Amino acid sequence: MAIEKAQQLSPDVVVLDLDMPGGDGAGALRTIQEQTPSVRVLILTMHAEHERLLPLLESGARGYVCKSAASLDLIEAIRVVAAGEVYVRPASARLLAAAIIPRRADETARGRFNTLSNREKTVLRSVAQGYSGAEIARTLGISSKTVDAYKRRVEEKLGLRHRTDYVRFAVDAGVLGQGAS
Repeated sequence: MAIEKAQQLSPDVVVLDLDMPGGDGAGALRTIQEQTPSVRVLILTMHAEHERLLPLLESGARGYVCKSAASLDLIEAIRVVAAGEVYVRPASARLLAAAIIPRRADETARGRFNTLSNREKTVLRSVAQGYSGAEIARTLGISSKTVDAYKRRVEEKLGLRHRTDYVRFAVDAGVLGQGAS
């Protein structure tokens, strides 16, 4: 129904509920943008911004308002979108900025991995590959207590607690199965 009304009335702004009965709000957005590109679409939804904001803006939405904030933001959002601008709340603007601004090297998993000493890198990889402390000690020619000390340092530096954290981090950093770097 929203698509038909947008075509029939050609309003300046359509306030589109993503969870409209019997339909797909994101699909309706795309159809409205294709069939009536002069109509600006403002999304009204119960979903938090971090869940859907970027894909909806990329699909042509001109604004995004959560139902929980609608009583405060809806009229302002309609005015902003009708004026040809994009409406997002400050928290949404931060999400958008984080999505488009390249991360500093020390914030990426690989960058954080590179802050470790060579021995810490080796221990991290070995734990992620499933080796026990005793096996790592034997391979490196050091004591199990020394391996435990390296593990504690890695855990403190990277915020790891369990073997699964080691595996996830090593995958994110792209270092499983590699020699020391």
